Amino acid sequence: MASITTATGVGSGLPIEQLVSQIVSAERAPSATRLDNQQERLEEDISGLGKFKSAMSGLQDSLEGLADFNSFNAVSATSSDDTVATASASEETAAGSYDIQVDQLATAHRLASSAGEYGSSNDVVGTGELTFQFGTYNADKSSFTVNPDRASQTLTIDSSNNTLGEIRDTINNANMGVQASLVDDGNGPRLTLSSESTGSDQAIRLAVNDTGDGTLGDGSGLSRLAYTPDTGNSNLQETRTAQNAEAVVEGIDVTSSRNTLEGVIDGMSVDLQSTGSTTIDVSRDTEGVEETIQGFVDSYNEFMNTTNTLTQWSVDEENRGPLSGDSTVRMAVNDLQQMLVDRVEGVKGPYSTLTELGLSTNRDGTLTVDQARLDEALTNNPQNVAHLFAESGQTTDNQVSFSGALDGSQPGEYGISVTQEATRGSYGGGTVNDFTVDTDNDELILSVDGVTSGNISLTQKTYGSVNELAGELQSRINGDANLSDAGVEVSVSASGGGLQIRSNSYGSNSTVAIDAVDTDTAATLGLSTGTGTAGVDVAGTIGGEPATGDGQYLRAQNGAPEGIQVRVDGGGTGNRGTISYSLGVASSMDQLINRFAGDDGTIDTREDSLNRRLDNVEQSRADLNERMDRLAQRYRSQFASLDASIAEMQQTSSFVSNNLGGGGGIASLAGMNI
Repeated sequence: MASITTATGVGSGLPIEQLVSQIVSAERAPSATRLDNQQERLEEDISGLGKFKSAMSGLQDSLEGLADFNSFNAVSATSSDDTVATASASEETAAGSYDIQVDQLATAHRLASSAGEYGSSNDVVGTGELTFQFGTYNADKSSFTVNPDRASQTLTIDSSNNTLGEIRDTINNANMGVQASLVDDGNGPRLTLSSESTGSDQAIRLAVNDTGDGTLGDGSGLSRLAYTPDTGNSNLQETRTAQNAEAVVEGIDVTSSRNTLEGVIDGMSVDLQSTGSTTIDVSRDTEGVEETIQGFVDSYNEFMNTTNTLTQWSVDEENRGPLSGDSTVRMAVNDLQQMLVDRVEGVKGPYSTLTELGLSTNRDGTLTVDQARLDEALTNNPQNVAHLFAESGQTTDNQVSFSGALDGSQPGEYGISVTQEATRGSYGGGTVNDFTVDTDNDELILSVDGVTSGNISLTQKTYGSVNELAGELQSRINGDANLSDAGVEVSVSASGGGLQIRSNSYGSNSTVAIDAVDTDTAATLGLSTGTGTAGVDVAGTIGGEPATGDGQYLRAQNGAPEGIQVRVDGGGTGNRGTISYSLGVASSMDQLINRFAGDDGTIDTREDSLNRRLDNVEQSRADLNERMDRLAQRYRSQFASLDASIAEMQQTSSFVSNNLGGGGGIASLAGMNI
């Protein structure tokens, strides 16, 4: 039969549960107190590390602007009359005032079909091919020169897209820089064609191959859309001429195909709005940089104030910070503070430390800014300040530029040696013997950078020179869908009486090959099937270490400069000066904070360790509870046995008393003399 435990003894009346509870509590107290203290300390450490990590993340956010090299180069340009022109400037623009007079704005070419030509958008126009070319007409439009930088495009018009509305959509869907619209002037819709680019070299030439009625150049069928005034065929009407912008900048006449003047003044871009005069005032925008630096200082001081509270030491344990004496925090703070006073390696110029800029450290670790010194540095040496804060590379050769580095690249100054310049793949044709393009020499297929073109069709006409033919060929090749979709382009030029086709990319992957030509192409234009000369990658060393070339880019593969990459734009082989690579204070701090507060960083590792110890405390507490349960059961059993013994003794005493007490029994015997 199972034993029954009661709150009090059955025979003795002892408070068993009370006694057991008091004894077990006394046994539990030292261990429970020790575990509670351990848990409290661990939770305080975890909470403190969380606050420290959050403070580091806040500091890291303030570094973003300082780590951006371009943010230090801000220059403001203000126009005295924004309705005439607005401007933006870069670090290359000299501070000062620039007078600008706008005499003429650039306009885009616009054509329109004849009034009353069509009754609705559903009218059938005709079938055949529309070939769009872009370039320059002379004054009386008797000649047209193709713009080689603007791709030509041929659109097929058949029964599926031969209405006025469908032709409009076909032109727009081609995305070739021509906007087609239907405008109803009260006499029915008129098709308008507008070049999306301004300038006299962006005029539209629209040749038609009218297969619907078999007659080219008449006023019916698809030929109604022809605009080739150089051949005397202009069925479309010109409603706006293509013209360049004309202005006078600092007393010098300038023209531009766009309403933006680029490079007229070093580093400045001027957007023309209307005719008139204005003055552009250029000044260096130090205010924005100062705000960014002050934001960093404020964040750093907030970080230090939080850290000082968390690490505060006191004789009185209750007043100590939860991270007092913590080695991880001490290491992180020491490293950050050292960065504020150390010389930044790889920086050339009068400033190599933050102290020299006017940032000084106070006794409590916070920063103070000497505004006068900072203003002077930003005014006189903004580039030096940028190199001090942001990751950068300073090269001594103006045809060599820093293009990046990998994690682990070591700051320092490294010599650059070029043993081979990068080249572009090219194909050189033979002498052009005939400038007339007809049905026997107007087509070819070529491959550029491994991408095969579709059928390239040249405009059938007699060209005036090799240069004019080169412009036509370049425009047609760059207008090919296969090549343009792959981002491949070429440059075509006259060379030795023939045509030279060059890929616009550099390196060993840069190739040009002619895969197929027309019947007389080789004999007349000097172009025959064959593979040209492939390009080569740049080769050389950085810091005396081998470097791998990829096109014009050269990256160090070993040693301290490993990962540093430069771009070589020319200048020949041999010693090409040096590059001074600096990680910068902001970038260095960012990397340091990532090591401590980033994912799987030092703080995460510490928190994981503390959480495991916290789990161990919980397990120890569970083990203690289990042990105390067993102890309580043992005491209950012991007290139950004691209670049973006492009950038995009481029963025996009662029995003896009852059986002997009534006849004198023991009580009588007690008075006898024996």
